[in-house]
Amino acid sequence: MRNGLIGFAFIVYVAGITQAVPVVYTDEALYLDALAALGLSPIHESFENDTVWADSRNSISAPGSTPFVISQAIVWTSNYPSNNIATGGVGGSAPDGAFAIYCLPHGMTTDSGLYCDSAEDPDIPIECFQNDGLKVESETGAPLYAFGGRIDTANSGKVTFLLDGVDINGNDTDNIDNWQREGDAADNWVFVGVIDTDGFLTAELRELKGKDYQQVFLFCDSFTIAAPPACIVDLKHFARLAAHWLEAPCGTSNNWCQGADLDLSTDVEINDVGELAFYWLDNCPLDWPWQ
Repeated sequence: MRNGLIGFAFIVYVAGITQAVPVVYTDEALYLDALAALGLSPIHESFENDTVWADSRNSISAPGSTPFVISQAIVWTSNYPSNNIATGGVGGSAPDGAFAIYCLPHGMTTDSGLYCDSAEDPDIPIECFQNDGLKVESETGAPLYAFGGRIDTANSGKVTFLLDGVDINGNDTDNIDNWQREGDAADNWVFVGVIDTDGFLTAELRELKGKDYQQVFLFCDSFTIAAPPACIVDLKHFARLAAHWLEAPCGTSNNWCQGADLDLSTDVEINDVGELAFYWLDNCPLDWPWQ
C-alpha cells in the first residue's frame, strides 16, 4: 500500500485546508513571545548603522533621502514608488537610538483643494487620503512571517498592514479592501505588529487617517521582523509521509505518527497528502513538523 502512495504525490487535494489568519499585536512583549514560540529568529532594525543608512540621513542642515535601503537582507522603501525614505532624529524622540524612519514626501499629496479638507466620513473621496507608509520585503524574495515596530504620528493616527497587497482589516462582505479604514491606534511610539504563519512576500505599513490639508505623518523605529525558516516542502517530506502511510492511531504519544498525520486526524491518509501537495516546493509553514 505504501508504494501506491506514489500515485498521489502531485495530487493537489486541498479540500478542508485553510490558510492562517494574520494576528495583530499591540503588546511588543507578547509579539516577541509569539515569535519565540514559533521558533523564528528575529531581525531587529533601529536604523543606527551610519554606513548602511548613510544615503537616507536627513536633517535641516544636511537634507537627504533615497529610494530604498537594503539592511540585514531586508529591502526598505516607501509604499509609493515615486517617494523616498529618510532617517532622521525626529526631534530627539526616537525610542531606540538616534534615528527613526519615514517617507519623503509623506504619502500621496494630490493638492486636491479644500474639498478634501471639508469632506467627512464616510464620504471622503479616496484620492483625498494621504496613506503615508513604508514597505518591506526580503532581499532574496523569500517570505517573511512577522513585521512590527514602534510608531508615532503626533496626531492620533491609525495604521493597518497590507500583506502581499491585501489589507488585513478588510473582508469579503461589509469591508471590502478595508474601505471603512479600520486599523489600530498609532501615536506616541506605540508598538504595532503582525504575524502571519503562512508567510508573505511584502508588508506595507499604512497610515489611515491623514488626508490632504489634514495630514498625519508616520514616523517609525525599533522594528522586529521574522525571517523565513530554512525549510522547503519536497521529496524528503514526501518520503517521511510515505513511511507512515495508513498508520493509525496517531496522537501526542507518537508525535502524530512522527509528523506524518499533518492534519492531526489520528491517521495518515489522503488529506495528509493534500496538505503536503498544497505546500509542495514552497517554504514550510511555521507549524510544519519536519523543520
